[in-house]
Amino acid sequence: MTDFNSINIEAVYGFVDRLETASHEENPDLKTWWKLILFLQNGLCDPTTKAVRPFSFFTIPPAYQEFGKFAYDWLLFHHRGRTTEFALGEIGHTRPGLKKALLDGLAPHEKDQRRRRKRGSPPKSRVLPGYSTSLAEFYATEGALKTLLHKTVSPASTADIPRTRRQQLRYVKKMAKALENTIGIVDNDSQQVAAIKRSSREVFEDVSWRLYDTAVKMQEGKPAVLSWSTGFYWREYATFKERWNDMVQFISKSKAAVANLLLTPHWNRFAGDPDSELKRKNINKKGNNKKKTEKTSMKQRLGEATGDGAVAAGPASAPDENHTAEEDIDEDTDNDDGDTDGGDTDSTDSDDSDDSDDSDTDDSDDSETDDSDDEGHDSEDDTAFVPDEDSDEGNSEDQADEDSNTDDSDLEDEEGGNLSTPNVTPVRPSRKRPPVVPGVSLPLTPQPIPAAGPAS
Repeated sequence: MTDFNSINIEAVYGFVDRLETASHEENPDLKTWWKLILFLQNGLCDPTTKAVRPFSFFTIPPAYQEFGKFAYDWLLFHHRGRTTEFALGEIGHTRPGLKKALLDGLAPHEKDQRRRRKRGSPPKSRVLPGYSTSLAEFYATEGALKTLLHKTVSPASTADIPRTRRQQLRYVKKMAKALENTIGIVDNDSQQVAAIKRSSREVFEDVSWRLYDTAVKMQEGKPAVLSWSTGFYWREYATFKERWNDMVQFISKSKAAVANLLLTPHWNRFAGDPDSELKRKNINKKGNNKKKTEKTSMKQRLGEATGDGAVAAGPASAPDENHTAEEDIDEDTDNDDGDTDGGDTDSTDSDDSDDSDDSDTDDSDDSETDDSDDEGHDSEDDTAFVPDEDSDEGNSEDQADEDSNTDDSDLEDEEGGNLSTPNVTPVRPSRKRPPVVPGVSLPLTPQPIPAAGPAS
């Protein structure tokens, strides 16, 4: 049996704790450990055949052999489980100096948590900072970025988060009813209502669980949102029940919000069919220009009809000194391109601002990009790890389940039942421990894997 077919379970159980302890204690070896992690991840698979390379393929100094094998086993475990992106993101905050460097490099409005912010000028550097020179580094860096908005919450505020499957299901079913409700809504858009009425129950079930999972993270103070994302604000709730009831009320009354939940994420949409997206933007731009021309023509005709003559253009207003370099960010604006029905309608009035390209961007700035940005990073063909080599990576320190008191009928929605009831009853989840299944237990400490015996 070769060394890449067996995984040290101790490495899988204790690797993350080892990194977090080293980060907390400011272990001087942590910087080299991180370099070794990225070195192993970038060379874990053959780029042509995608075959996993054994640990013996890599040349690692004796002083780092033990940690290198731990890191290799941990990376291999997540590679086989298809969880590499999540795993690296979860340890990104332990990379020395990375969070401080990220904060220093962001513009003030990109780390401001107020509802309304002023968009100021970014740092003057036009060169990529180089924190992510591979997918592995990107996963780790984005994970660290998402921790910038993490909050410390009191244990009392998370005490009522449902712990059992039955409690969780009760909450989810309440949300499913709110999603499907079309009675007493505040935004009676016919297209949005039609999209909701034509959606399958599978859609409501999936969206309800996603909202539940997100609500738990929000209540725990871990929103996992990039700091520069507009339209986001984190409110602290004393209990999870209060947060969930507000969510149910909002979703029940606003069908525009439900329609937004059915939209394709823009990452997927733009990567899926960029050609059509550009054509659509051009169509929207032509439609907006046509509307502006018609509006100007109408004003002129009205002026002639009243005898005032053509409306003359007035003098240009002086620029506001407070807004020459800054622009208000309206956190309540929803840029969904008018796709509230999830379709491909080419609305001509929805992209007034989306088509304003940064025309002042000079392509000559590309000359500032350092062509030697791979210096200090191991190439794909390198198999030797050099811990003493200075790196241009962006992590340099110098860059400083039980029933509640509600009726059981809420849990037993019959298959053909009506899920459109907007009323929300308070949920009182029990804190009793779930029953123990006889003969089933989970080990509290890593257990050795027994050798395979003869087939029965």
